[in-house]
Amino acid sequence: MHDIVKGRIAKKPLVVVSAFSGVTDKLIEAGNEALKGNLLTDILARRHRDMIDELQLPADTIEPELRELAMLLQGISYVGEFNTKIMDRLQSFGERMSSKVVAAYFTSRGMPSTAVNASKAGMQTNDHYGSAEITPETYGLLREGLSHASGIQVVTGFIGVTAKGNVTTLGRGGSDYTASIIGAALGADEIEIWTDVNGVMTADPRIVPEAMTLQTISFDEAAELAILGAKVLHPKTIRPAVKLDIPVRVLNTNNPSHPGTVILKESQNPNFFTGIAIRKDILLINITAAEMLGVPGFLEKLFGIFSRHEVSVDFIATSEVSLSLTIDKQAYTEEIAEELAALGKVSVHDDKAMVAV
Repeated sequence: MHDIVKGRIAKKPLVVVSAFSGVTDKLIEAGNEALKGNLLTDILARRHRDMIDELQLPADTIEPELRELAMLLQGISYVGEFNTKIMDRLQSFGERMSSKVVAAYFTSRGMPSTAVNASKAGMQTNDHYGSAEITPETYGLLREGLSHASGIQVVTGFIGVTAKGNVTTLGRGGSDYTASIIGAALGADEIEIWTDVNGVMTADPRIVPEAMTLQTISFDEAAELAILGAKVLHPKTIRPAVKLDIPVRVLNTNNPSHPGTVILKESQNPNFFTGIAIRKDILLINITAAEMLGVPGFLEKLFGIFSRHEVSVDFIATSEVSLSLTIDKQAYTEEIAEELAALGKVSVHDDKAMVAV
């Protein structure tokens, strides 16, 4: 990462970081274990202290965060509560610690850097914990909040804060989303998303070894691929860039010389076929109801159920007296099942995947 950033010094880069590999999952595990009275603070601390020692950084680089983390886990253990609000606060420590380690490392290598907590720099969101959305004020707050730090700013991805000061997270792939939001707020010339593959490919190379890198695709194509299961980008990542027509370049950390894929407003891809995406953990719901026949308002009732529970419907197919639709498996709840049952006969199949061309 150091060499990548150093090669872009002339462009005055701002760096958005995720938690170190496996740390977010370990934090969630630590929260669940704290409910049982088991504190995993030492394991998390050792992982980061070992890295700090290896990089020869000051020993106290993240000690304030480790003390605060220990207090939070003790609080979970004492109170016996670990809800989504607390989980978001707990998960934020991954990015908070990684940003400090990365900034300290850059500084030690001759690139003065400052760790910036996005939740304190203007990344304001609603209170939908676990998958928060930014507020209309966020862009202006970020422009102001990021205008004072010196050197290279190393900003926490993934996390935000409500107007009341409660920490939130932006959901899976939220660090990419953070980069796009900040890029839009600052009017960046380009937003770079660094992954472990050579850009956006025609298929998942782990499944299709012959998959090829797409040199350019449009914002619409990238959004479709992301929503339909391509894991290179978070489905929301490019939304802020689309509004300001900022190019998004997807690159490979392990192969930084590869040009990757540039996502533009208008596609320059001459091929009729763009790619194949697969999305697993899909729930197929079939509903049969004689009341559908010639009765207006049935679909309005159906979509009203999913809207109230803030669940997105991916695909839907209808006939005169039945319909089928798909949603994410983890989004299905007992409350939704009860409301759907009131509309007709419901069958649910949870062993499905979706392949899109």
